[in-house]
Amino acid sequence: MSATTTQFPLFFSSSLVCTNKDALFCTPSSLGTSPIANRIYCSQLKLAKINETHLRSIGSVKRNLAFRSEASKETQSLTQELKEMSAVREDSETLFDELRNKFLSFKKLKYLENLDHFQNLAQGQSPKFMVIACADSRVCPSNILGFQPGDAFIVRNVANLVPPFETGPSETNAGLEFAVNSLEVENILVIGHSCCGGIRALMSMQDEEHSSSFIKPWVLIGKRASLSSKAAAANLSFEQQCRHCEKESVNHSLVNLLTYPWVEERKLESKKKNTDDDLAVLRSLSKRRQYHRSDVPKGSAEIFFRKVKFWKEDEEEEAPPVFNLDGVNYFHVKVAGLLFVATTRVNMSPSLVLELLHRIARVIKDYLGVLNEDSFRKNFVLVYELLDEVIDFGYAQTTSTELLKSYVFNEPIVVDSAHLPPLGPAAMFMQGTKRMPGTAVTKSVVANEPGGRKREEIFVDIIEKISVTFSSSGYILTSEIDGTIQMKSYLTGNPEIRLALNEDLNIGRGGRSVYDYGSSSGAGSVVLDDCNFHESVHLDSFDVDRTLSLVPPDGEFPVMNYRMTQEFKPPFRINALIEEAGAFKAEVILKVRAEFPSTITANTIVVQMALPKHTTRVSFELESGAVGHTTDFKEANKKLEWGLKKIVGGSEHTLRAKLTFSQESHGNIMKEAGPVSMTFTIPMYNASKLQVRYLQIAKKSKTYNPYRWVRYVTQANSYVARL
Repeated sequence: MSATTTQFPLFFSSSLVCTNKDALFCTPSSLGTSPIANRIYCSQLKLAKINETHLRSIGSVKRNLAFRSEASKETQSLTQELKEMSAVREDSETLFDELRNKFLSFKKLKYLENLDHFQNLAQGQSPKFMVIACADSRVCPSNILGFQPGDAFIVRNVANLVPPFETGPSETNAGLEFAVNSLEVENILVIGHSCCGGIRALMSMQDEEHSSSFIKPWVLIGKRASLSSKAAAANLSFEQQCRHCEKESVNHSLVNLLTYPWVEERKLESKKKNTDDDLAVLRSLSKRRQYHRSDVPKGSAEIFFRKVKFWKEDEEEEAPPVFNLDGVNYFHVKVAGLLFVATTRVNMSPSLVLELLHRIARVIKDYLGVLNEDSFRKNFVLVYELLDEVIDFGYAQTTSTELLKSYVFNEPIVVDSAHLPPLGPAAMFMQGTKRMPGTAVTKSVVANEPGGRKREEIFVDIIEKISVTFSSSGYILTSEIDGTIQMKSYLTGNPEIRLALNEDLNIGRGGRSVYDYGSSSGAGSVVLDDCNFHESVHLDSFDVDRTLSLVPPDGEFPVMNYRMTQEFKPPFRINALIEEAGAFKAEVILKVRAEFPSTITANTIVVQMALPKHTTRVSFELESGAVGHTTDFKEANKKLEWGLKKIVGGSEHTLRAKLTFSQESHGNIMKEAGPVSMTFTIPMYNASKLQVRYLQIAKKSKTYNPYRWVRYVTQANSYVARL
């Protein structure tokens, strides 16, 4: 199994070699199976009888000269056998003498010099590390990592594999359970090595191969790593594929560790909410050097994270999406609370890199079903494999989920369905009078459902992000809508889809106002400044009846992106008033009024207001009967924060805040306070009035009737009111 094989004598125990030079006891494996050897390997009683017989045969030789030649040959053969046995005995004694000398040297040089340490170890051990290494590795992990006795609990097996929890008991998971539950180790290391015989055996196996070997069922634990390695390195030599699998199997073992309940529990218990814990994903991903051009520092991930976390430049609270530090350009986007980052020393187009990061996030979401920290941690190997295919040595290859399905073979580990998508409770879909939760679109496009059945359905989202700036008197200064029609298909066979939009949809500036107090299904001309379509969309009948036809690719993709700057009715009105109540005090009154129908409810509303820099204390007063409201004074950045769980259309809410200053205001309150900003999500509402008239699917048969879900969501991009 090993790449290099060394022959050595096999001794079962020291008792098999006798140190008494007057007697000789050897194993049959050392002497062969000749009759003489079998006679020698016997009891003392048998030896006495043999000697007596031998003496009688010698006497007969004297009486009969014809026997002299035969007796001479037997005597010579016996003499040769005894010489060989003597040589084996001497080699055995030399080997064990050497071992005895090494043991005595250890007792004298290490044990006695560190007697207290070894006596403490005899009472019990508390190692900080558990190490899972390969039995075929030629170098001991303690030599590699500089461990001293008691520093680590080491388990070695073939190919340094960690079997998943459901495979049942083995010496490896028995050691894992003992190390985690009894010894309470804090860290688990899985160490691979090059030229691994176990990995080579795994990569050489055929599916139809049958064997009684103990090795095959064990190394097949790493079969998924073998398949992904063969796919990723299909054009490389067998040796290079083995090198790839040696690394990939370590990643699979790390994922398998999380299938053990006691490992998962310990991880959750010991999880620290600090910077070092947040860096775990960054450190892991940064080790994958094939994504890189090797022109940036190895620690760029940590440099970026600490810079962004403690950003304090130009009085901005958050780092911009693009910045330069020590000659390295950092690009990042935040999707569902996760940071996707790219680095380069080359002068790249920021829009190109940011778009690539968004597409990478979309591809990962297609495979994992939902983007959050838990899904990332449980699907490290899958994320690695996706990045391997999307980016090759710093160059983007593809971001098509449909194409990636031909190269990526790992299936996602499904996370708890209780995790909502980024839109939270807003993720509600409607088909007629039916509603279903937004977790329906958190399914992976590649994962198999229980029972092998697949629900035929398609989801269409009209998501609009609005930007509005109000003057101090309440007039609209600027307004803009950035919208997209997103589609995610779970239809088999890739049937043709026809998507019909408003018949009176106009492209280009002009047309009348959409200032109409109606719902998302209201009438009226819709005027878009500009738009663009996905490459799979056919526009043959778009100019005639505003119908789009397409064959949807796998995964989530934007059917259409559009922009609108024409006047529209804003969903909220914000009124803010600040008055001085003395030299060291002031009062703020905030009012928020919902300008949409009472049948619609907004949620996750947050109102923020910048306060004067000398503010030291803020006391809040909510309206009577307020439910689901939260208030907070962010003293570090001098901001007032007002959270509302939900707001029903047509309602109005008020907050009063009394400010206390450490210095006299001198009439500078209005200069330092404000503006007021607002974030929100409104399901089943869109300010542009763009709507889907119908969603038609080419029928395969009369009984084919897949589910069709359409959702409208409006979110705040930049919603600001000046004082």
